[in-house]
Amino acid sequence: VAMVRSRKLLGLIRKGIPRDLRGRMWMISTGAAMDQRNKGKKCFGLRLSPSDLCSRLNPLLVGEIERDLKRALPELPFYQTTKAIASLRRVLQVFALHHPSIGYCQSIN
Repeated sequence: VAMVRSRKLLGLIRKGIPRDLRGRMWMISTGAAMDQRNKGKKCFGLRLSPSDLCSRLNPLLVGEIERDLKRALPELPFYQTTKAIASLRRVLQVFALHHPSIGYCQSIN
């Protein structure tokens, strides 16, 4: 889905977009919907299961990430919960997968 930008469209947007359509309109008008569609299943690794994600990464990177997870933000109790650690793990692994030239380093988290 794409949108041709015009003065008429800009005028309609300025008059206000109904709340229930704002998210969709934002995705379409910024081009994010088209980007998402073009990426298909590659969508930054978010559709990969945790085991599939790990299998695509260098085992050394997986080990480095695992070692650093509990050391990340130890002063904040939230970041020591199982859910938060799993979320951080996922973000760091997806980043490493899609930026192989950077991979992972301790300061990323």
